[in-house]
Amino acid sequence: MFSFSQVKILQTNIESISNKIIASFDFYVFLKTDHEIIELFKNENKEMQGNMIHFVSDSSEKYLYEIQKLNKKKVNQIIQLFDSLKIHSIPTDNNIICWGKTKNDTIAKRSCNDGITYIIETKEDNIIQYKTYSCPNAWNCKEARTISFFFQKISSIIESEKTFQKFIKKLPNGCYHTGSFYKFCN
Repeated sequence: MFSFSQVKILQTNIESISNKIIASFDFYVFLKTDHEIIELFKNENKEMQGNMIHFVSDSSEKYLYEIQKLNKKKVNQIIQLFDSLKIHSIPTDNNIICWGKTKNDTIAKRSCNDGITYIIETKEDNIIQYKTYSCPNAWNCKEARTISFFFQKISSIIESEKTFQKFIKKLPNGCYHTGSFYKFCN
């Protein structure tokens, strides 16, 4: 499936590797936050499966990770949420006119300081879509609120905070980055 060596490549050049990762799947959804990846796919038996991958990098930019299989209930909840919110139809943030505007802005600023960018990549019916959503919590925009809500609900479904804390406790002592400008030491 998704090998961890690809995480480093993905962070620097996701378009160059995306087709290689998902080419063998009829249906694939890739969701990335600053410290985790969710992948949902139909296996060779056409059954839905999913993985949650927590990752961090150390000071030498070596990545440490843990892959956990998601149970069918969580996979189905995420797919149902994806479908019900029509996430597939929301364009990438650069193609959303109101993206980058706060409540009183007349022009989109397209920059923010919360450091959060979500990535959604899908493959269905041999159509691959790659989308990014930078700082959705900062913008006064229906699509931004939908993307924020989507990732908040996923975080709840997969118990992200709880599982990430368990992952952190397994790491060797040191300082780590979570994919954005956040750093923590244990």
